[in-house]
Order: sequence, then C-alpha cells, then structure tokens
Amino acid sequence: MKDLNAIAGSFLKNNHDELAEKIFEFYIKEKLKPQTSINPHEKLMIRTGVSSNLCALADGLYYSEQNIYENELEWARRYLSRIKIPVENITLLLEASRDIFEKRLPQKIIFNVLNYVDYGITVLKRTLNEEPSYLKEGNQLYNESVKYLEYILKKKKNSAIDMIFKLVNNRQNTIKDIYTHIFQPLHRELGRMWQNGQITTFHEQYAIAVTQLAMSQLYDYIFKKEKSGKSFLAACVSGELHEIGLRMISDLLALEGWTTFYLGSDTSIKTIIDTLENNTVSIIGLSVTVSKNLDESKKVIEYIRKVYDYEDLKIIVGGFVFNNSEDLWSRVGADSYANNACEAIDIITGF
Repeated sequence: MKDLNAIAGSFLKNNHDELAEKIFEFYIKEKLKPQTSINPHEKLMIRTGVSSNLCALADGLYYSEQNIYENELEWARRYLSRIKIPVENITLLLEASRDIFEKRLPQKIIFNVLNYVDYGITVLKRTLNEEPSYLKEGNQLYNESVKYLEYILKKKKNSAIDMIFKLVNNRQNTIKDIYTHIFQPLHRELGRMWQNGQITTFHEQYAIAVTQLAMSQLYDYIFKKEKSGKSFLAACVSGELHEIGLRMISDLLALEGWTTFYLGSDTSIKTIIDTLENNTVSIIGLSVTVSKNLDESKKVIEYIRKVYDYEDLKIIVGGFVFNNSEDLWSRVGADSYANNACEAIDIITGF
C-alpha cells in the first residue's frame, strides 16, 4: 500500500500542471452554478486553490501521511471562512478532482488516490472547532506575553523591546525563558489569529520584525559565553520562509557556548554545502513548515549523506508539517525531530 501511495504521489507531482488545469476547467464548467460570473481575481484564487490542494494530496500520498492532506484542508477551511467563502466550494473542488482522476489516472493508483480524496471530503464535513489560544493563563510569563502581544498589535515597537530588556535586566527571567515563554507561543498565537481573520498579514510580519530586532539586540548577552567546541548549522530549506523558530534554537545553543551558523530562510543546497566545506559542523537543523518543501529537505539530507562521509554528523528537523506525524522526520532521512525550541535543545545537546 505504501509503495503504491508513493507511486501515486510521484505521478501527481510529475503531472501536476496538466492535472491542475483539467481540474480547474472541470470545476468552472461543471461545478459552478449556471450563469455564475467570476472575475479574474476569483479565477486566480481558484487556480491557486486547485494547485495547493493537488500539491498537498501528492505529498500526503508520497509520504503515506493523510495528516498532510488533512492539515491543508483544515487550513483552507479556516482561511475561506475568514474571507466569507463557503466550505462547500472546497468540497466541489474535491469532487471535480475525483472526476478528473477517475478518467486520467493509471488504473493501479486510482484506488489509492480516491481513498485520500474521499477522506478529504469526510474531513470537510466535520464541525470546525475553534483552535485554543497558545497564550494560556497560568503559563510562565503569561502576563508578559499578553502585554507583548498588545504592544505588537498597537505597533509599539519600542515598548515591546523595552519590556524584553527589563525582563532580562531584572535577572528573574533568563533569555531562554523569554524565548520559550514569550517569543515562541506569541508567534504561534499570531499565526492562529491570522488564520481566524483576527489580524492581518501586516501584524504578523510586523511582529516578526520586532522580535528579530529584539533578538539581535540581545546578542551581547547571548554570545559572551565561553565556546564549548560544538557547532550547529541552522537553515530553512529552499522555498521555506518561516525562520524565527530555527533562529531561536540557534540563539539558545549560542547561549550555551555553541558555535552557530545561522543561514536563515530560503537556503539553497549550495549555501549549506559551502558552509559545511568551510567549517566544522556537529549538527544540522533544518526547518520545514509546509508540505511542498518536504521534498527539498529530503533532497538536502540525501545529498549531504551521499557526498559527505560524516558518521558523527547528526541532522534534526522541525516545523509544522512534522508535528502531527510519528515518523515523517525519518522518511526525509533525518536523525530526529523536535516540536519546539526547548525540545530541540534537549535533543541536540543529548546527541
């Protein structure tokens, strides 16, 4: 079954453009109500939805992870809900996909693909539950997290950063406390709020800029510890833009005396290899948030394993796409996976 899933996923990936166009045309012609008028912007949204759904379906099949497909559909439901588009539109899109697949897929993989599509339709019939806040009363630094969020939403950059430095200078809270109990839950909460339509993309990007500025201003505290002789390379694979979690891990390791090579978002294989060739690296951390970047992470890891005979070199991965799977990390070739910054530090220092 898994082998056929992989074959099916590969087929969908290799024939993505042709299948996406057929699904789009069939959806417009057969699934929309007669006389429905759609403008160019709406057509673009439908095309984007078709492509995203097909990518997630292909990734879910290829890695035999229904969670990948389920997460994409849940995300789409929440997003369409915030812009007042009925969830029935996604169901119609899946039905259109099903019709095209029945006509155009090789016989040996039709069952596997339709099994995932039918599962997706059942997912869309569930009650959409509200996601709980990541800022939970009773958590360490809860009040400070709420205040930091308030400053962000009011665009009070200086007040937010001043609050962070007061927490550091009063010596009652460590930098690790601030990273793991303010920065990390705060940015997960902003993602939840954006998805629910409570904030705009501006607020999320503004928050990232403020937090990164605060982190950079803490470097005098972070990089003063004596070096431990261990080193960590941190990178988001090519196409991956969600970097703040990986930067937290890199900074927290530096705080413990590690030499860190933080390469940031959208990092090419060449840049990673150049860093390996010119530096001594003990452990590599790769960040992957969305499923479309799983193949790139697998390719990076396979290339490193093939070209470099480093028996002691360990690779850890993290990011949203791995969070609902027991062993997806192993199928991209990694040695381990972490759900959050604290867990990553424990695993990395325990290698």
